[in-house]
Order: sequence, then C-alpha cells, then structure tokens
Amino acid sequence: MERYGNPDGYRGTSVTIGLPSFLTKKENEIPVLLLYFLLFIVLPAIAIFFWWRKVSQYHDSGVLHATLPIFWQGITEHTTSKFLIEVLAAAAEFRWLEQRPTDMNEFKKLQNEVKDKMVRQRIERPYVVKGNHLLHAHMLRKEIPACFQEELRQMLKDVPKLLDLMLEMTSSRHFLTPSLSIIELQQCIIQALWMSDSHAILLQLPHITEKDAKFLMKRGVTSIAKFRQLDADKKRKLLPHLTEEHWKHIDFVLEKLPAVEIQHKYEVEDEVGVCEGDIVTITVTLSRLGKDRAALVGDAQSSVAALTREEEDEQKERGGADRKKAHQKEPDELSDSGVGIGLTTASKESKPGPSSPSSSSSSSNEAGKAEEKKLFKKLQKEKSEDELLDELIRAHKKEREPSANAPFVHAPYFPHEKREVWYVSLIQIPKGGKSPYLVQVRKVVNLTDSAQVQFKIQAPPKGTFEYEILAKCDSYMGCDAVSKLTLKVDKARGEAQIWELEASSDDEEKEGKGEGEAEEDPLAEAKPQPGKWYYLGCSSLSELVINAVLLVILGGVILGTLHERGVLQKIVYPIANQLGVYLRPLWLRLSPVLSPVLSLAEPPFRWLAAQFTSAAASAGYDDTNKQQQQQKKKKGKRRKQQQQQQDEL
Repeated sequence: MERYGNPDGYRGTSVTIGLPSFLTKKENEIPVLLLYFLLFIVLPAIAIFFWWRKVSQYHDSGVLHATLPIFWQGITEHTTSKFLIEVLAAAAEFRWLEQRPTDMNEFKKLQNEVKDKMVRQRIERPYVVKGNHLLHAHMLRKEIPACFQEELRQMLKDVPKLLDLMLEMTSSRHFLTPSLSIIELQQCIIQALWMSDSHAILLQLPHITEKDAKFLMKRGVTSIAKFRQLDADKKRKLLPHLTEEHWKHIDFVLEKLPAVEIQHKYEVEDEVGVCEGDIVTITVTLSRLGKDRAALVGDAQSSVAALTREEEDEQKERGGADRKKAHQKEPDELSDSGVGIGLTTASKESKPGPSSPSSSSSSSNEAGKAEEKKLFKKLQKEKSEDELLDELIRAHKKEREPSANAPFVHAPYFPHEKREVWYVSLIQIPKGGKSPYLVQVRKVVNLTDSAQVQFKIQAPPKGTFEYEILAKCDSYMGCDAVSKLTLKVDKARGEAQIWELEASSDDEEKEGKGEGEAEEDPLAEAKPQPGKWYYLGCSSLSELVINAVLLVILGGVILGTLHERGVLQKIVYPIANQLGVYLRPLWLRLSPVLSPVLSLAEPPFRWLAAQFTSAAASAGYDDTNKQQQQQKKKKGKRRKQQQQQQDEL
C-alpha cells in the first residue's frame, strides 16, 4: 500500500470547474486575457476614479464644497431674509441655470412683476440673476411661465438642504439675525409666502385668498390661533362665500398645523446649584399639543409676531434707511426681518412681550456678560475663515441626524414631499437693552409626540441671567413657541474668580467702520481649491495613497503582461542597454557619492525584487530562457514520439 498505493485506484476527491470550450482554445487566449484585464482591472479602476472624483466634490450634507465659501462670505452678522434670497440663488448647485435667448421675453415679464419686491442685486452672474427672480416669483405666488417651471422645480428640491447648511454656518458663528431669517425664509419658500406681508400667515390655509386674509386681519383675526378660537358660525359669517367642502378642507389643514409646548430644566451633573465655570446642561422638551390646547398656546406665540409687526411699522414710520444701509446697520436698527425682531430689541412704546428684554431684566451683573461676549468675539476674530469652516465640517461629521419620521407638511405650492423640522434656539438676553446673543441651535427631525434636546453651556460669572428658548418650525409660519429661562449663578466653590476676561475694543472698531464700504461679490473668491503640492497635486493624503496604489497595481499588471509576451525583452531591454552605454560615464562620476546611499537601500530592494520574482513565477510569468528550455524539451519529446511511431511502422 505504501509503495504502490490503493489497488482499487485513487480514492481522493477533486473539484473542477467546467468552462466553455471557446475559453480554452489557444486561438482565443489573447482575446480572453484582454477581456479579463478590461473587466477586472481597467473598468474597476475607472469606476473608482469617477466615484471618488464625484464624492470629493460634496460636503457631508450633500452640498457642493464650492457652495461653502459662497455662503460663508455672503452672510454677515446683520444679513436679513431679503438679502438671503440672492445668496441662496448663488449656490453652486444652481450653476446649470442658463439664460436662453428664446425665453428672454418671458423672463423680462417675470422681472417686471417682481422688481418692486427685490433689493438691489449685488451679484450679476446670469445664473444668480435668473435663480433670484424665480425664487421671488415663487414666494410672491406669481404665475411661472411654462419654460421656467421645471427649472424652478429642480431649484426647490435643493433649497431645504442648502438652507439647513446655511443655518449651521450662521449658528456656528453665533449670528442671531441671519439664523432666524434663514428659518423664516425657508417657511416662506415652503408655503410660497412673502415675509413682509402681515396677512401671509392666514394664506397658509386653503381657499383663503389674499382679499379674505386682509379682511380677516381688519376684523382682528391676525393669527392661526385666533382663527382656531372662532366658532363655526362666526367663521361662516366672516367668509360666507366658502362652501362646506371648503370648510372641511380648512379644518383638516388646521389640525395638521402644529402647536408645541416647551418645558425646560437645567442642572449641573453631580452638583447642587450652579456656580461660576460649571458646565450647565439645559434639557428642553418639545411636546406636540392636541386640538383642544393648540389655541391657548397659539395666543402666546401670536403675541411675539404682533410685537414684531409693531416694530416693523415703527421703522417704516420713522422712514428707515435705504436698502443698502438697512443691510449694514446695527442689530438694534434691523427691521427687514419678519421673524425674531422681538428677540432683538423692544420698542419703548410697545408693551413688554415674551421676547422683550425689559421683561427679562433682573439682578445686575452687566459687566461680566459684556466681557464674556467681547472675549468670544476676540477669539472668533483671531480664527481664520478656513479654520472656522474646518470646525463646521468636523462638527457636522460628529452629529449625525436620526431618521426623520415627523409628519408630512401641507404645502400645496411646494412640488416635493417635505417633513416637519424644528429648530430650537437658546438665546441670551443681556441687560441694558443690548442685542441678544445666540448661544446654540439644535435641530429636531422626529417630533411626533415629544422630543428632547440638550444644550451644554459654561456658567457665566456670579449673577442672574435671562435666556430665551425659541422653537421654530421650518415649514409653517406663526407656529413658534417661546419660553423664558432664568439662570442663577453663585460664586465659584472656594476658588478665585475664574472669569477674569480681558477688555476688548471690538465694539468700538465696529462702530468706527463706515457705512459706505464697498460691497463685495460673494462669488469673487469662491474658486475651487487647488491640490497641495506636497501631495503631488492631490487634495489629501488619503487621495494620494489611493492613486498611488491604483497606479502600482496597473503598472504591475501591464509590466507582467508585457514581460510574458516578450515585449520587454525585444523592445525595452535593448533600449535600456543602449542608454546604459551612454550614461555609464555619468554614473562613474556620481557613483562615489551615491554608492553609500544605494548600499543602504540595497537590502530592502533585493527583498522586494525576490518577492516580485517569486510571485511572478508562481503566477506563471517565468523567465524567457526557462520558456525556451521548456519548448526545446517539448520539441525533443515530440521528435522521440515521432521516431518511435516510424520504428513501429
């Protein structure tokens, strides 16, 4: 058995693969190898290259990287909703818009319809001008020509994610007015409303025309909440031309309009009370209310909107300033934004509202807060724009949104499905009537019954501080919720004062700036960033490594194939030998200097060469001499076989 094996024959198992006969034919060898090389080497490499090229152009939020500097440079601390429309239209996602000569007549008609509502155009790029006019026409509910309807539909598809990223930028820079204006702009785009129209809130209801909304405003129905409070008979008397089917539809939409309640608490982990320098956790709970309680909460929300409208009327009566000046003036003079003005200042003649600083003043420690704000502005000023953009991208990677399961929005003028999103803002109200300070903003995408968000802040110096928690829906106007928070801070626990802040002259520098500064085009410096020279033209180290690995694989496969076919031996090697003859004198001169360096690198290169040689041999890539010897042996065997056959015959 050990010498001759099993007398019954081989008892092992073997596995074979059945291949089509045309794959094993010798004349098909080269086409099969080329097809294999194309399918498994070339096409995957090309697919990876185009995939990486496309993915590297986008931010984690799905927005093009080229849009980030446009938004960053185009939004200042005092930018309001009317100016944000142009910045939104300047996004790189809309560069495909083009001015077609065949549509110029229709576009001029559209321009004439919306020009009275537009501010002075700062960016004269053709795609920005067209997108700006289309957004204005949509918000004013103008009839869109058929040649522009598909373009507007594609624009509106990208608007929510663009405004969401825009809000992340402004909140990371603690800009209060632009942050609230962005949410207001999104509400107006979703519902196709104009932000400065006082009756726009009632136009969210179906079958309510502009004439009906103005009539209801004169009768004191200034909000959704007051409209809810009216009984059925009173409603029908005010609007007798509406049928029962219309009222059923209106009641259905009223139930969909959200009403939320805010509950909050604050604490310091493992501590009793709040002292200077503690990390305070503020937990905010948003609860969606039923139909019975919605009207009561709505009254509190509508008072904020009423205060905002009163301040806008005051600004208009005083004459205000021109549009360019309104874009650059201080926070206590802003009146363009329809949302959040009540959070910014309170009129001396108006009654204290939920957002009025006069109603939130308490014990005096104004100097500490002023110094804290100056220190933050000083630190922010020291950072470059690139560093702040990098911080924004890193923060977005850390905070992943949960899956959205909020109710769908009733938006008949918005051509895409949209779910409710809520933004909860923590705003500090300083003493002395100064402009509020945006601390943080949290996003809620799954408000079905209730949802919780947390804010973590460092306790300011000893004293009592007033904060305001503002919840705004991105899809409905007039559904905001406001809550006050009073934070009492004690002296540090047995330590010296930890809030010794250096005085900063940032406010004085801001006041010294002239109002007539030239306005810059936000797109002027928005150019694609070139690759780093130390990465050989690639944008990052990972991209360089991936490209190098792909090139090595492709080069190895190509060289192996050429070596097997004898192309290197016939063409490349003779040329290399001839070049070696000419370069030998130069090598003899440089060898005394290069020999020590090459001697150090010789062992690893020899090891690599041995590895490649063994791998090539195992894969069937043998040396030409060995192939020739094998061919000679085969020929010798054939001759012997032929000789034996002749002898037998």
